[in-house]
Order: sequence, then structure tokens, then C-alpha cells
Amino acid sequence: MTPPPPARRVLRVGLVWLAISAGASARAETGADLDPLPTPSANCAALAATPWPRSAQAQAALLRLMEVAADACNNDAVFLAALGGAWLEVGDAKQALLRLERALLLDPELLSAQADHALALAALGEPAAREELVRAWQDRTDVPPVLWKRLNDPAPRLARGVTPPGTGQADAPAAGWVQLREIQLLAGYEDNLAQSPRLSELTITPPDGPVTLPLERPLEPRAGGAALLDMTWQGAISPSATRTYLVGVQASARHAPGDSDTDWHSVRLGIGAYQTTGEWRWQLQGRAQVAGGALTEDSRMWRLGLGAEGPAGDCSQRWYLEAEDRRYREFPINDAQVAGVAASLLCAVPSLRTWTVGVSLAWGRDRARYEQRPGGDQKKSGVGVRALANLGRNGRSGNPWFLDAQWRYSHSEDEEGYSPLLENNVRRSIKNQQLLLELTGPWFELAADSAASVIQVLVSREKSNLAVFSFDAASIYGGLRYKW
Repeated sequence: MTPPPPARRVLRVGLVWLAISAGASARAETGADLDPLPTPSANCAALAATPWPRSAQAQAALLRLMEVAADACNNDAVFLAALGGAWLEVGDAKQALLRLERALLLDPELLSAQADHALALAALGEPAAREELVRAWQDRTDVPPVLWKRLNDPAPRLARGVTPPGTGQADAPAAGWVQLREIQLLAGYEDNLAQSPRLSELTITPPDGPVTLPLERPLEPRAGGAALLDMTWQGAISPSATRTYLVGVQASARHAPGDSDTDWHSVRLGIGAYQTTGEWRWQLQGRAQVAGGALTEDSRMWRLGLGAEGPAGDCSQRWYLEAEDRRYREFPINDAQVAGVAASLLCAVPSLRTWTVGVSLAWGRDRARYEQRPGGDQKKSGVGVRALANLGRNGRSGNPWFLDAQWRYSHSEDEEGYSPLLENNVRRSIKNQQLLLELTGPWFELAADSAASVIQVLVSREKSNLAVFSFDAASIYGGLRYKW
């Protein structure tokens, strides 16, 4: 059946509008979703690999920054060994021992943790462990010279002019500045670069009854190769033993040589303040984001969040409140204000000592700034499950492989009908599932401390009662992550 001209014109206009609204909505949800299970693995590795500063001020700042990350990195043996070594450097053998014992529980063969653990015991008046370790390592050929030097140093690695921060003593000024830089370049393949539905016809519901119209240009996924570039800079300063300020900039972009009209880019600026009170750490965070590209509508976003992290038995709990304001340049009708709350729990697995699992819940409300926005306000909810694992060392470098596996489910529902032309003005409902697998590990032996290989696999499925908002997508990327 050939549709009458008015219906065809309505269809063309409607599809253009729906495509724009669908893209804006999908990207808005991506930007507005709370991140109840923050990704600690990259920061853990970067902090662990940060060279020990020379000045007392910078040492204190780095130590406080590592303590801020300690809960999230509680299952990373390399990070805990580095943190224990840092406490040993500033003269607090008791704190060092706590971190080093946890590191050895996760990875008993970690040489640096073994050496520093023996030195910490020696500093506390128990030299037998150091002497026994020296004897045990006499015939080993894989012990780095620096470890031998530590073990045979007649003067313990303690308090060489540095007062440990937070001990109640006259702390050295902790105004030192610490910075971390990271660049990641990945190349891969996506089977749906534009997150497009697969539609050859569309049923519209005008007042005189439903009409099924074939699309002049059927919508279908476009597959192809692409490259991802991500650059991050973070800085931190600690004016006191319980307070840390952070600032960071992140620039990301994707380019598909065969489909450049699906390219996108974004720049984020974030600031944060962390205050420790007893066993709890409070966070005040702000973020601004600019996004755009050939496919993505130019947008601006401002976000403010308040969070609290603390122990929950053998686990770590996190609570977070967030408010966000979004603005779109070409279609301001999509402008919105979002508020939400999230909670998460991260626990070590008793039977798998190198695994950590987490669960999260999130709820939010997306309020339209203009009454004319299709669908009006939205209700959002989500649940997530995450597993982090140290898979063990590879080759002579001794650096481990890490697995980060995440599954997320989110649901959003409009409070008003989306359009009279679609399913008789039904309220739009969208259900999204994502499975993300990231594997990171050593690159070349000589660059293992600063570079890591990265493999990422992402599978997404979005289903809606309005077919134009449904899609399936999968991608695989691999490349290099370099930090200094």
C-alpha cells in the first residue's frame, strides 16, 4: 500500500524528530546515570606505579591520595604493597604492616611485599623475619637488586627526616602536589556504530486509524572499525592529614574512518574535596562536560554530587546524592534537570581471595525544563553487579592481569505519552542491559611499570515499547594504556 502524501510527509518529519530525540535521549541517559560502582582499577594501578617523591610535602600528599583510594583498592595486592611501602618510608611501621599483610594474603609471592613486610617487623623490634628472608633468598636469581639493597641496609627504611602524617605529631607541611597522567589508545570493531534500530517500516496512529508505512531509507545498524582516544590528567593536594582536594580533566573521542558521521567527542572537568571523619570519608564533587560530534548533538552538562564511603563489616559501602543540569544547543526542548541517589556495596570474596564483587542500586528523576518535551518527566532506576579480579602475574615482569566485569540494567519510563503518532500516545518505556569486560595487563617487559595492554568487550541491548528506541550493539577494542 502506498501511503497518501500527507502521511508520507508526517512520517518523514516524524522520523527525523524521533531520530534526534532518540539520540539525545540515549546520550542524556548515558550522561545522567549515576555511577554507583566507580572504576577503581585504573587509579589503583596508576597510584601504585607513581614514583616516590623526593620532598616531604609531596610524599605526604601522595600518601593521603593513596589512603583515599585504599577502600576501593582493597583487593589490589600491588597497590596495597605500594601503600605499605609508602607508610614504611614515612616511618609508620604499624600502618605499613597492616597494608602489607593484606597484600601478602592476596598474593603471597609478591616479592616487594615480602621484603617490606620483613623490614616493617624489623623496625618494630622483630629482626628474625628479615634475617630469615635474606637466608631464604640467597639462591634466588629473580630478586631485583633494589630489594636486596633494602634487606641488607643496616638502617631501616624509616623516618629519614619525614614525620608520618596523621599521627598527632608535628606533621611536615602536607601542601605537596601530586599528579597522574594517562593516555589510552584503542582500535576495534563495532557492529552498530550509531546505536541504530533495525526498521524497514513503521506503524503510525493518526486519529483516523493506524497506518503501516514502509521507510524510504530503512534504518539498520552500520558496522565498521573505529579508534578510541582517552586522555586524563589528575592532580591532588592535601593541606592536612584528613583532607584532600582533587582536580581532573578528561578528553575522549571516537573516530570511525568508514562512518565519520558517527564520530563523537567529549571533554570533562572535575573537582572534588575529600574529608575523613573516623572510618568514614565524605566527598563533594563537581563536574562540567561538553559533548558533540557529527552524530551527537552539542550539549553542556553540570553536575554536583555528595557522597560518603565507609566500612560495612568486611565490605566497603558507598552512598551518593547527585543533581545535574543538561542543556542542548540545537534542540533546547530536550533540556533537563536530573536528581538521583545511589548506593553500593563492594566485598572481597572469602573463597576467592583475589576477587572482589559489588552490587549497586540507583534511582533518579529526569525533569523536563519545557512542557513540550516528548514524554515529559522521566523516572529512572538501575541495578549493577561487578566483579574485579587479580588473575595473577605474567612473564618476568611480575605485573598481574586484572579483570573488570560489569553487568548493568537500567529502566526509564516517561510520565506522559511520547507522541500521538506512535502507539496511540503510549508512555515510552526503555530497558537497557550492558555487559562490559575489560582485561588489563603488562605490555612489554621493559615498559611494564608505565604501560598496560587493554582489551575491552561491550555488549548492549536496549528494548522499548516504541520500536524506534530499540537496538542491539556489540564492540571489541584493544590497545595501549600509558601512565606517567
